[in-house]
Amino acid sequence: MAQKANKTRALGVRKAVMIAFGLASIGSVLAANNSISMPQKTEFGQGVFEIKACDSWIKLDLIPGETGTYGAPAGISPLIGLNVSGLDTKACAGTKLTLKARDTQSAELPLYISGESRELSSIVLQISKNSTVSLESSDKYRSLSYSPTSGIYKISFLNPASNATEVDRLTIESAVL
Repeated sequence: MAQKANKTRALGVRKAVMIAFGLASIGSVLAANNSISMPQKTEFGQGVFEIKACDSWIKLDLIPGETGTYGAPAGISPLIGLNVSGLDTKACAGTKLTLKARDTQSAELPLYISGESRELSSIVLQISKNSTVSLESSDKYRSLSYSPTSGIYKISFLNPASNATEVDRLTIESAVL
């Protein structure tokens, strides 16, 4: 009888460990679609992902611009930037993170247009060995700022290339520098 109880307890512990491991390895993506007035819609998305290279949880938020600006149709917001929060720079020291936006077919969306009229579809954040965060290669068409009060890194695009409503999800790829 005691042997059967031990086997049952061992199976229960194994199941609990497998469930915990499964939940810890899943990222979640949240999105909302709010209708303020007909037919105009305001949409935004956000994501939370586990980054294996530095074992940190990072939240990404879209920054929508004013509707009808930067070539977006009336009632639609351009994607003018991304907010990155929850980044543990000490745990992620020596890592680079590539941020991309994808549409519903998983195609990469252009984030901004550079001076050569090239549409660029990724942003690379580098976290140096001393925990300093910077853009991999800087140009005047995007910028990075940090708010120590909120702990949010803000990436802004001078020439946005996509509308916020086109973004289905944001992805992060991590690599060691």
